[in-house]
Amino acid sequence: MHHKKDILEKHILEKNDVFADICRLVVPGMEHARAEEFESETTHDFFVNSDSISEVERDIVKRWIKENKLIYIVGIENQTQKDATLSLRIMNCNSIMYQRFLSHKQKPIPVITFVLYFGIEKA
Repeated sequence: MHHKKDILEKHILEKNDVFADICRLVVPGMEHARAEEFESETTHDFFVNSDSISEVERDIVKRWIKENKLIYIVGIENQTQKDATLSLRIMNCNSIMYQRFLSHKQKPIPVITFVLYFGIEKA
C-alpha cells in the first residue's frame, strides 16, 4: 500500500504548480515563486567511496530559476512512515549535490530539502 501512495505523492509533487504552492508556504524567501520558474533536476545521483560506488534516489528535486539565474535547488521527500535515518539520508543527498557543483567547478547554490509527512500516528 505504501508503494502506491508513494507513487501518487511523487506524481502530484512533480507538477510545478503544486511544487510552487508548497515552496511558497514552507520555504522563507520563496513567497513569490511561480510555477514556470521551476525545472526538474535529476533524482538519481551517485558517489564514490574508496572501494565502491553508491547510488542515492530522492523523491522530487527542482531548480528554482528566476530571471535566468539559478537561485535554489529544492528537494521534497515525502514520507508515510517514520524513518529515524531520514535526516542522515537528506544530508547525504544534499552533500552529493554540493560535490557535483564542486567537481564541475561551479559556484555552489543553496540546496534546500524538506519532508512532507503523510503518515498518521496511531494512539
